[in-house]
Amino acid sequence: MWGNAQSLDILLPPALCIQHVNVCCCDRDDSLLTSHQMQSLIEYLPTEDEKLSLKNYLKGAESETKMKSLCECEKFMVAMKAIKNPERMIKSLVFKSSFSSISNDVESDAILIEGACSQLLKSLRLRKLLGIVLNIGNRVNSAGTSTSQNKVGAFSLYSLLKLNQAKAVGDSSKKMTFLHYIVMVVRRNKDHLLEFYDDLDCVFKAERINLELASIELSNLGKQLALT
Repeated sequence: MWGNAQSLDILLPPALCIQHVNVCCCDRDDSLLTSHQMQSLIEYLPTEDEKLSLKNYLKGAESETKMKSLCECEKFMVAMKAIKNPERMIKSLVFKSSFSSISNDVESDAILIEGACSQLLKSLRLRKLLGIVLNIGNRVNSAGTSTSQNKVGAFSLYSLLKLNQAKAVGDSSKKMTFLHYIVMVVRRNKDHLLEFYDDLDCVFKAERINLELASIELSNLGKQLALT
């Protein structure tokens, strides 16, 4: 009689009866059903035609007897028919059920990113190493003179990616890059700076975080809270 109801028989486990659905929706209790079960219920909400058919079938003096004869899935449709905006209600329950897990993940990523930024700012070895990079770059640009002409006071992080592309001046083999030269200079004079990565454990852990995805999840949490 009801196409969706017959499919719902397969979806819902035997232990899940109409009382569970009523409790979940009316009391906003997300402890009786999993998020997946609640999300799946949306697909099987009764259509307007099914609501009308149920109404016509149950009206009359024998409505209670007819109600008892319905299977659990048909009773589910009757229960949903009586709830105002059941789809929104179920979606709010799904959000409530998954909120703690999602918010904890976002918070964990935010704490890790904050820690990584703090380590980048506080690492003395990294700061000195970048200073050497800047100094060598200025010497190359000024042809080794001590004049301040053509010298710069900073460089972009993007330019660091090009250090292994630019060839070192004076290298006859043309195999040594600017990065090789910097490492050689640091190793000869201040080799302890090459262990700067020991100051940045949070930075390497934060590499796994997709900032764009984390921002989307945070934005979605805010939108869902506004609708709940």
